Amino acid sequence: MKLWQLAVIFILILSGCANNDLKREVLYVDKGTGVGYEFKSYHEITNQEIIEETTKILNDYEWIDIKISRISSPNYQISFKSKKDERFMIWVNEENHMVEIDNYNGQIKKLGTEDSKKMVEILSK
Repeated sequence: MKLWQLAVIFILILSGCANNDLKREVLYVDKGTGVGYEFKSYHEITNQEIIEETTKILNDYEWIDIKISRISSPNYQISFKSKKDERFMIWVNEENHMVEIDNYNGQIKKLGTEDSKKMVEILSK
């Protein structure tokens, strides 16, 4: 095998490794400070199964156009590495085991009981 053929193979291998790194998703979880809409970095989730489950939960519910006056600050904010401009505020009502998600565009999703429990578990890990 000639030197230039080895170089091409080596470059292809390196570019394949780089592409795998780009495909890895990260879920950033910020915790509400309790003061308005301020958040502190809480943790990053890199487990792809958990990220896929979170994405599935977000996609399983329709956005509802509604204006809500909230008396409490959001408990969490999440965003994905690949979509940093797409953030979601999350309110957790532990009493009723309900989670509400706001997309910063005047739309919310109210999760069912089972998905609310899953989401709280994911966020609090």
